[in-house]
Amino acid sequence: MKKRMALIIALAILGTNTAVAWARPGDASDPLVTRSYVDKQVAEGLTPLADQMDALQQNLDQLLVRSTALQQQLAELLLNFKDIAAIPEKVAIIKAVKLGWMQGNADRTFRPKAAMTRKDLALFLVRAKGVPLSNTKATFKDVKASDPLAKIMVTAAERKLLPARSRTYFGANQAVTRAEMAYYLVRNFPELMPKAGSKLPYIKDSNRHWAKTSVQKVVVSGLMPLDKQGKFYPNRLLTRAEAAAIMAKVAAKKNL
Repeated sequence: MKKRMALIIALAILGTNTAVAWARPGDASDPLVTRSYVDKQVAEGLTPLADQMDALQQNLDQLLVRSTALQQQLAELLLNFKDIAAIPEKVAIIKAVKLGWMQGNADRTFRPKAAMTRKDLALFLVRAKGVPLSNTKATFKDVKASDPLAKIMVTAAERKLLPARSRTYFGANQAVTRAEMAYYLVRNFPELMPKAGSKLPYIKDSNRHWAKTSVQKVVVSGLMPLDKQGKFYPNRLLTRAEAAAIMAKVAAKKNL
């Protein structure tokens, strides 16, 4: 209401100042026009307009409330994956999806046991690091321009978050190993890794692996712990459920 009155008063003053220029007491063309008369006419003319603006604002507020409610319902529906109810990573999966770091499927499945792909990894890295999307058109032969994640993959490649396999192939649907995940975690989130000079553990099944140091660092950081037998399984494919668990830990370390 205060905003409405301020608008009326401001426009009334403007209208008054304008009116004085062309209407003065005793003007031959309209001798009855006075300052008070102009003020009154302007105020009366603006009142219906202000009422309409108030009504429009109320309608917009109601639409916003309905839109928010619908978005929440849609989000809950999309998070209600029918294949994660009985798995321990359920909470982590929901967290990763809410953050936009992972996506489900149109059939309301998440496919937790499926291998994580480089396309999935690109989405996580670009979103988790908050990198602006590139405007460069995707030219990789294995990335369709119509792919919703095309810009994500181009951005990941350009920013070296996840380099392409070659100049012409991104490797979008290639599965990611546990060692590769360790390597790209260390590469992209050094702030989450142990400080330089920290003692790194001996891990038997990764001691001669190309990603040895990365494996050691993610184990110490707690992002990818060893199993009960003290093994890491660097060459094993990373499942989507395992990836979600890692992402949830990254989010926790980032206080997200």
